[in-house]
Amino acid sequence: MSQLNKGFPVLVGATVDAAYRRAQLKQYSQNPLIESLRPIQRQDQVINKLACPVPIRESDRMKSDELRAHCIFQLTRFIEPMEHHLQIEQALSILIRDGYVDRNPLTVNGVRILREGADNVRKAMNSQNIKLPVSYKTSGSGLTIIGVSGMGKTTAVNNILMKLYPAQVIIHGQYKERNLNFKQIVWLKLECPPGGSTKGLCLNFLQALDKLLGNTNYHQEHVKAGSTVDQLIPVMAQLSATYRIGVLVVDEIQHLLEANVGGQDQMLNFFVTLKNMIGIPIVFIGTYKAWDLLNKEFRQIRRTTEHFGLVNWKRMNYDDFQWDLFIRALWKYQWTREIVPFDEQFSKLIYDYSQGITDVAVKLFMISQWRAIIERVDGMPEKITPEIIVNVAKNELKAFQPVMEAIRLKNNGKLEEYMDIFQKEVDLESILSDVLLDFRNKKSQTPKKVDIQSEEDTVICVARWLVEGGASFDQAERIVKAITNKEPDLPLPLLKNKAFQAYIKMTQKIERKIRRETKSENVKSEENVITIDFSSDIVPAEEVNPS
Repeated sequence: MSQLNKGFPVLVGATVDAAYRRAQLKQYSQNPLIESLRPIQRQDQVINKLACPVPIRESDRMKSDELRAHCIFQLTRFIEPMEHHLQIEQALSILIRDGYVDRNPLTVNGVRILREGADNVRKAMNSQNIKLPVSYKTSGSGLTIIGVSGMGKTTAVNNILMKLYPAQVIIHGQYKERNLNFKQIVWLKLECPPGGSTKGLCLNFLQALDKLLGNTNYHQEHVKAGSTVDQLIPVMAQLSATYRIGVLVVDEIQHLLEANVGGQDQMLNFFVTLKNMIGIPIVFIGTYKAWDLLNKEFRQIRRTTEHFGLVNWKRMNYDDFQWDLFIRALWKYQWTREIVPFDEQFSKLIYDYSQGITDVAVKLFMISQWRAIIERVDGMPEKITPEIIVNVAKNELKAFQPVMEAIRLKNNGKLEEYMDIFQKEVDLESILSDVLLDFRNKKSQTPKKVDIQSEEDTVICVARWLVEGGASFDQAERIVKAITNKEPDLPLPLLKNKAFQAYIKMTQKIERKIRRETKSENVKSEENVITIDFSSDIVPAEEVNPS
């Protein structure tokens, strides 16, 4: 109880003395809470600040295997700003400033929120009535970011908060000859605790404040044996008002599903009440698993006439320009000796095994480079190849493949089973450790020429490998024999590469033939089409039950 949950680290920004700037809009002027923030950024400025390019130099490719393995690991920090990044940044920019409009400490309204807000939260929670009459007005709103795990929702929000609002705690002294003497917390990010406990969230909140402020001990002061949620919620509300929290971000909101219905309602009521009574914007982040839960929240918000925004962060489609932008930006980070030019084949292959989920695509690209370095054969180019990508997807990233197949086949039943699969992170540190061990073992061995016993063994070996990629054995055997007949002395890695390329071309020809035959059949069918009158089965629109 005395320790902050290790699974939910607190995101900590800088603590600075207030420096006031002239407000860019009239509604934000004469408000120290807003004038102490950085100016509102243009879209091009946001893109420049959010981009996380990875340092790479031509000379890096000539470094040792071990050093290049570390260079590749930098891709875990790679971020290419996309449409959703800009949407979230703009929403947060508006939410924070608009939430501060009615909380201006220089106005009567702002002073009343500070004095009465926490007590009104307590009354509203006890009465389960969030429409209590109050003597002030608030402008707190909210945002929900929901989508597939692995798309970078949490990373995007963290990046926006740290890059666009680096000053998290602002110490106010004198503002235009008025002594303010308070601390402002621009943003606070928490995670919904496992089990969806409202009490657990309150405890994390108190410990997070102690960590940010440095000289407080709220957790020890307010958490006693037998402390109840009814006691902790007013404390959390009062401290939120006292420190003028600009926005409260609650991540992993799907954990709330683990609570009973009463616990879910209690926490959702608390968030709505905190927004209404104190004017603090709330941002939820979660996976699609929380969709039904958040629909409940939307209904509550509608009843209180609040505005609530939604960012539905879907996986990228292959024909979406966002995928092309992302994969081209990622592709330039190659630390293998030989750079493979970007082409549509690699784009399709990585998409097929990642299904447009950025986290999986980056991991696949990283590990493929490590494999290319490890499996380098003397005299052969060291580069990423299609077969390496396939092998990595089916081995190191095999835990992801069932859900990839379900997405590929649009099997919604299976997707329900795999809803949380992306919560199981691939342990890249462990894989990197194995890679470095492989490097050491490879260097300690005496180089020796690979000796394939016979041409027949080679054909069977490569054919079986090709079957793992989806070919039938007859197809695979014909392809490999055709290549070895023309070039009998090909090294095994190059033979695999050529066989894989031939298989891809073969499947494309088959697909084109099927499409032509299907089109021809459709034309014949249209010539002999029989018209059936369904008018008697059509129900007039006015008779349809709206429910």
